[in-house]
Amino acid sequence: MNSAKTIRSGRRRYSKPVMGIAVVAALGLVAACSSSSKSTPASTGSSGGSQAASSPAAGVPQKVKDNVAAHSKNPDIGLAPLSKKPATGKSAIYLTISSQPSDLANGAAAVEAAKAVGWTGSTISYDGTPVGLGKAMDQAIAQKPTAIMLTSQDPSLFRTQLAEADKDGIAVVDSNITSPATGPADGGLAGVAFGAGWGDATARLAADWAINDSNGHAHVLIANVVTGFPGNLAQEASYADELKTECADCSSKVVNIELTDIGGKGPSLEVAALNSDPSLNYVWFGFGAVGLGFDAALKAAGLSGKVKITSGFPLDATFPALLNGTEAMTSLISQQTWGWTVFDAVLRYEDTGQPANTNYNPSEFFTKDNTPATGTPIAPSDYQEQFKKAWLVD
Repeated sequence: MNSAKTIRSGRRRYSKPVMGIAVVAALGLVAACSSSSKSTPASTGSSGGSQAASSPAAGVPQKVKDNVAAHSKNPDIGLAPLSKKPATGKSAIYLTISSQPSDLANGAAAVEAAKAVGWTGSTISYDGTPVGLGKAMDQAIAQKPTAIMLTSQDPSLFRTQLAEADKDGIAVVDSNITSPATGPADGGLAGVAFGAGWGDATARLAADWAINDSNGHAHVLIANVVTGFPGNLAQEASYADELKTECADCSSKVVNIELTDIGGKGPSLEVAALNSDPSLNYVWFGFGAVGLGFDAALKAAGLSGKVKITSGFPLDATFPALLNGTEAMTSLISQQTWGWTVFDAVLRYEDTGQPANTNYNPSEFFTKDNTPATGTPIAPSDYQEQFKKAWLVD
């Protein structure tokens, strides 16, 4: 059995609404990461119908086991060393969305990364709108920094400012977008961290965990928000494809909810999708906030224990849920690591003069077995040491 089906909730546009801190914190890392009105099933896949497996072997392939093992401990980011130690005395500015605490954390981490190589780092906050972004870009360009960094904003939103930055020799590095950096000479970005390749790898890795944990019998409800988040839609496809290609007896079903459904009607839509297919035994929330209220809805429906709950981009509340067994797994990339990774793309452009497209996947699986008793873990725990070694600094 190997198929992928989709259930979608209401389609409506949004413009970065003000949300609760827990939701926003999860969205800060996936802000770039599509959907219609009542919950109706539709098939996904290039053929438009159920997808038959291309004869994967039964059980768990060795490469799946290896992937899971590599990310079930403190991960090696996979950083190649720079060709030379970065020159000091330069500057970098991170544009942060003021309503998103995790994006503020991304910026703070990038500032610390800049200090590690003797640069001056700072942040400029904006309201998350295209107009606000344009103003923040103008303000940053006026300061004549070496580089400007930001999270999850398509270059089409700031083409005028990008051209101005390119003219002034300012490197602009974005993150978590699907389009690659082509370089200032082409009117493009100097770098992209966490690009399309990263999103694909992250989703496939999460699917590998379910394949391995189920011993090749994972039937997964994929739940996500995709309206306005094309990267999330691509990750859904990657997750489903990994199940299809690596597991003979695995399948997936997708339920897409709206951003405004989180913590509201989202759980009822997710439980309804679960009820529609008795074979489902796992659920994967593309980011933790999508699952707000899901466990309570399961209990209300008398379905506690029916599925193992897994997620990406966890909330702080995810870790106590792992410890008490309510949730089974989450994959974590800490915001500290995010900020340092974006700054790493700045240094790689500076080092080579070539567009820097980085797709590291420094995520770590956390389960009941390795979750600390208190606090939120950092993954990788030695991220600073790994980056400093690659940057040739003490």
